Amino acid sequence: MGRGLSFEGIDVAFGLSLPGQGAGWGAAAAPLDWGSTAALLNGGARAAPLDRDAAAPFRRVLGDFLPDEGFLSAELPIEALAGTAGSGASLSRGDLRVASRAGAPVKDFCLRLGRPFIDPDCPAGPYRAAAAECRALYDRCAPAATPPGAPAARIPAAAKPGVSAFLLEFPLAFAYGTRERRHLDRLVRDLAGLPLAIAFFNPGWYSLRVIEAFREKNIGLCLMDFPSPRGGRGDVAGSAPPRFDMATSSLVYLKFHGFSPARAAAGELKARLGSWIPRLEALALQAQTLRIVFQGEAG
Repeated sequence: MGRGLSFEGIDVAFGLSLPGQGAGWGAAAAPLDWGSTAALLNGGARAAPLDRDAAAPFRRVLGDFLPDEGFLSAELPIEALAGTAGSGASLSRGDLRVASRAGAPVKDFCLRLGRPFIDPDCPAGPYRAAAAECRALYDRCAPAATPPGAPAARIPAAAKPGVSAFLLEFPLAFAYGTRERRHLDRLVRDLAGLPLAIAFFNPGWYSLRVIEAFREKNIGLCLMDFPSPRGGRGDVAGSAPPRFDMATSSLVYLKFHGFSPARAAAGELKARLGSWIPRLEALALQAQTLRIVFQGEAG
């Protein structure tokens, strides 16, 4: 890892959260070229314009915190690998090579799950199909066999990137109510055995009862970091969930929101990450997999 981090014996990687069509990172409205994802993450010359807008500034801002091999993981909407021209039925085949054909050493992908899982009112048919698709994908695409802490140069060029996490992000409107708890119970049951990381934006979910239930079922409660509000502006930090830094599973998933090098004050972003270093090192003692993911500002 970078000189600012010290982890031994666990699978750890930095990643970028890549948006859907026309969202985040200040991207144009055109669909992203998911085929160049690997080059984008690692600063390849053939990467899409997002390489200049996202990956390169991170390298300058994070300095020693960012390992030499750069970003080895990508958080993508699961639809990106299913519905993009050229990918075909990639999810059904469990084949993610189409998303890394540029040849850069991407270890794995973290897949964001959408409406069928987030909406308690989603019809049963689409929900069941989406759940079956997730399980088929994971069963057919084991995570890349890379020793924990191995540098990028040791990742075989032909290695097929795996899936290290399935991420569910429940919005503020997803309250701690009877209907929502039943929906979550169904999700946990139907996706049992998959590496799940669940993020709640509604503070009502942060209770000892939920934490203990997640520990019992080996589900990661997503850790989140938000920018500080400026000038009383009602941004995401104003409604952020409570600060949480406990491990509830063998997967620890930390996501930095609003991590925009272009808009941040000098030193702000490195300070945000730096404040997590001692906590991450403590959490690493309880984890097998650690993903540190950065998401830019939307719009």
